[in-house]
Parts: sequence; C-alpha cells; structure tokens
Amino acid sequence: MSEHRLPDDPITDTRPLIAVLVSDLLMATRIEATLRQAEYRISLVADDEAFVEVLQTADLFVLSFAERLLPWASMMRTIRQTVTTPECPILAFGPHVDREAQHRAREAGATQVVSNGLFFARMTTIIDALIAGGVRMHDDEIDT
Repeated sequence: MSEHRLPDDPITDTRPLIAVLVSDLLMATRIEATLRQAEYRISLVADDEAFVEVLQTADLFVLSFAERLLPWASMMRTIRQTVTTPECPILAFGPHVDREAQHRAREAGATQVVSNGLFFARMTTIIDALIAGGVRMHDDEIDT
C-alpha cells in the first residue's frame, strides 16, 4: 500500500518550514530530498519574489555563501531586520577555503557557518539542533 501525503499546507502542517536560498538546481534538489526525508517542509527560494513570500513564515533559513546569482549577504541582513522572530536561525554553508565569505556570512547574521562537506554530511543533525534551540556545531568543525 502506498503512502498518501497531503501537500504542504501552512495552516494544518505544523512541521518546521526550511527556506533554502540556493539557485543551483542540483544542489537545491539534493538539499530538498534530504530535508523532505527528515520530514521538514521545504521552500526553495531562487528569486526575490519567492524570498519575500517565505520571509515571515520560515522557521530556519539555509543558504550558500558561494551563491553567485542570489544576493545572499543582503538577504541575510533582510532576514535579521524583518523576521518577527529575531532568533530565527540562519545556516550558511560553502567552501571551507573561502574564509572571507565565511566572515561576511557571520557579519550578515548567520547563526551557523559550516563547510560544504560538513553541511552535506550532517545536514539534518545541524538543522535539527538549530530548530531545537540554536545549538551550534563548533566552529573548528568547519574544516571537516
């Protein structure tokens, strides 16, 4: 017997909503598949219009600080200035060698900054911890 799931409905579905700000389709698909398997609701944000729609409803924002098509730093500042819950977590990930972008992500308001390797290896663990109350991975784990 196949499982029948209702579509994501913000009124009846109380699972946390994760807004994924990534324009790379392959990366977005990989993140979406992992988070759906962990039973999170997902909103893929690939443009300004989608960003505005999810700004007040997301429980956590995930973005790549290697993003070239979306203005990730200004989007993070907008989240920090606009979101009604100031402690709404922002998880930023990207290349472990790009220390400047990591620093810019922290300055723009990221709750947690991790390497691509750590993000993809422990995505649900990190997100579960942030949703549960902002528990962070140690910064020295960024090079794993």
